[in-house]
Amino acid sequence: MRLLVIDAGNSGLKAGIFVDFFVSAAGIFESPEGLFGWAGETEGIAVSSVVPRMTEALTEAFPSALFLNKDNAGIRIFYRDPAKLGSDRIANALYVKHFLSQNTVVADLGTAVTVDAIGADGTFYGGVIFPGPQTAIASLAERTSLLPRISLGREPVGPLGRDTETGMRSGVLWSTAMAVEGFAKAQAAFLGWENYRLVLTGGMAGLIRPLLKARCFLEAHATLLGLGAWAQGLLG
Repeated sequence: MRLLVIDAGNSGLKAGIFVDFFVSAAGIFESPEGLFGWAGETEGIAVSSVVPRMTEALTEAFPSALFLNKDNAGIRIFYRDPAKLGSDRIANALYVKHFLSQNTVVADLGTAVTVDAIGADGTFYGGVIFPGPQTAIASLAERTSLLPRISLGREPVGPLGRDTETGMRSGVLWSTAMAVEGFAKAQAAFLGWENYRLVLTGGMAGLIRPLLKARCFLEAHATLLGLGAWAQGLLG
């Protein structure tokens, strides 16, 4: 089955072609219209969206699309108000359920960072949310008088900045890495998990991964894979 899977987040519109439990192609798009020619013929469309205006645009562009939510996910969600749980985090739980079948902490590093504890059967136990590296850098520039707006670059940095710019980069990237590692360990301990897997996904995952001491796995398309497996189960 060939499916178009779409993850609409605060950082943009990411889409992939899901075939045989594999994302064969992926890209970033500014609008749903850009997907029309790119996707080609598909047997279904699955969407995860945390941006209301994009949800409306995707609903109009793809009337027959399946939109993932708490009611149709088919997993247990231990959230006080499941309706407020982002569908991207639900898709990550479905990735764990269909591809790992192991107690897992998923760190999704984008505009915001989420670190979520997910059971082997996809049960969503809860997690934390804090600013992503790009958001943190922008906030420092906007809310201080002397700190400049800088780029995070593409290469990891050491823990000792030698000037303001490298100090900012080091501080933001290393604090993110330490928070991910610390939350993963704390969540696993709270749930009594002696063994668990730590998975990194999201646009900033590749930059953060080298800074972690704990063993971790990088899966750039975790959200899309979870969406695809879920939709294929529904469509047969």
